[in-house]
Amino acid sequence: PPLLKELRRLHELYAELSAETDLMSALNKLLRAAVSFVGTSRGCVQLVPPDDETRLDMVVAVGYPPANTFVEHFRHQGAKAVCEAARANGHHLIIEDLLNFPPLAGTVDLQVGLENNIRATLNVPMVSHQGRTVGVLNAQFPVPHRPTDDQVRIFEMLAWTAADFVERHAAEKALRDSAERFRALATASTYVLYSMSADWSQMRHLDGRGFLSNTVEPQNDWL
Repeated sequence: PPLLKELRRLHELYAELSAETDLMSALNKLLRAAVSFVGTSRGCVQLVPPDDETRLDMVVAVGYPPANTFVEHFRHQGAKAVCEAARANGHHLIIEDLLNFPPLAGTVDLQVGLENNIRATLNVPMVSHQGRTVGVLNAQFPVPHRPTDDQVRIFEMLAWTAADFVERHAAEKALRDSAERFRALATASTYVLYSMSADWSQMRHLDGRGFLSNTVEPQNDWL
């Protein structure tokens, strides 16, 4: 049955992603699976950069050559009319025909889309566990088209998974940055840094590389 086949494909994808540590590689795999599930070969992932929540940057695209005008035009502009509408909805946005979508009328976005043989799109916000939109997962179709409800549900599931990867990557990066700042401080500081045990029974000296070294018994006269 078609549904069983799709569930098997999802299972294989999630098994592959469980060992993936690179964000862009994970997003690429998710995007390729997502566009395949909805019956097209073209799509993209746009992320909200940490320094500007009003912008959407295209970070992954499939089905387009590198110098394609669609990719170049939307790399840092983000199809705002479409993606902002998806953000406002808080869930998926289906444009069955770009020519009948008023926010695009007379825009350069519409012109670029038509020049690249795009007539319909599926756009799903990537929402984190905290409820923050971290990006948008998009699929493009060469003819007026409306995906089935089952296809949209699978696409939404993959958008949630993509948001999880983005969220996890941001948390891991913040942890690495914090560790790097501490190492830099420990290396450059003229002060001696210590770490106390949970029960305050031991005090350990931290060397310039951030590793625990000599154990020192705390003195009560300065506590």
